[in-house]
Amino acid sequence: SSSKSNDPVAAAVVSYDEAPDGVSQWGITDWPAGVPRRCSWRWRGALTDFCVVEPAHPKPGAPAIVLVHGFGAFGAQWRFNLAPLAQAGYRVYAPTLPGFGRSEKAALQYSQDAWRDFIRDFLVCVVGSPAVLAGNSIGGYISASAAADYPSLVAGLALLNSAGPVTPGFTAADAAAAAQQTKKPPHPLVVRATTAALMFYLQSSIAKQLKWLYPTNPANADAWLEQEIYRAACDSRSADVFASVFYLPKPRPLNFLVNELWRGPTAVIQGVLDPLNDAQVRFRVQGFWVRMR
Repeated sequence: SSSKSNDPVAAAVVSYDEAPDGVSQWGITDWPAGVPRRCSWRWRGALTDFCVVEPAHPKPGAPAIVLVHGFGAFGAQWRFNLAPLAQAGYRVYAPTLPGFGRSEKAALQYSQDAWRDFIRDFLVCVVGSPAVLAGNSIGGYISASAAADYPSLVAGLALLNSAGPVTPGFTAADAAAAAQQTKKPPHPLVVRATTAALMFYLQSSIAKQLKWLYPTNPANADAWLEQEIYRAACDSRSADVFASVFYLPKPRPLNFLVNELWRGPTAVIQGVLDPLNDAQVRFRVQGFWVRMR
């Protein structure tokens, strides 16, 4: 179920039992430490993939780290972060959220709540212990939502150029009132036409968009990354995933999730040159709660 549960482990087990889910490795099983390997996991009947790296010299007592990608990205996009974190002694996972990358574009109701519950179930069924969640863009918001709603599964939180609104003074009463509000979605014809136009534009300008998104490390926006994004965009039902943005419920403010619900150790990293956010404005708005962590 995509709804929250007071017992996240029980909720994950229910989801796990909805289909013949399980974890399998791609290729050899005796994988060397420090080298990323790709595995698959079936979640609610849909095949997803993830990367994992085992440390050669584990740091005693250190939690695993789970890297959560942004909208339109995928787990292997963290390729330059996996090995260094493993070298520092951490077991590192980078799952691909349902509907993205090489994960199956199944007929699911895609939303921030569904992706939050995917992370919950991944922590329970794959990682097996509380982990540090580090999320970029909407992956940061999903990580904050998972930490807020299932804190027993999270050892720490890192928000990297995170998406999500910041609303000073937002309270639990505001959250309850917002949950009762419904947003009228646009007409399906408008959604389909807009989605088709945006998909065509994005597919034809991936290289340009990547250079815009990687202002300080353009070499990372290489042909491999461009091809992987294009391949995913050509999957059947990829347009349905993209169209989900028109139906997403109004998000709870990021500061409410972190300060009022999660209340655990949090690192907030906002790049000055982030093209998707005005870093100076976000810092002025966020500063009062960033310094608290």
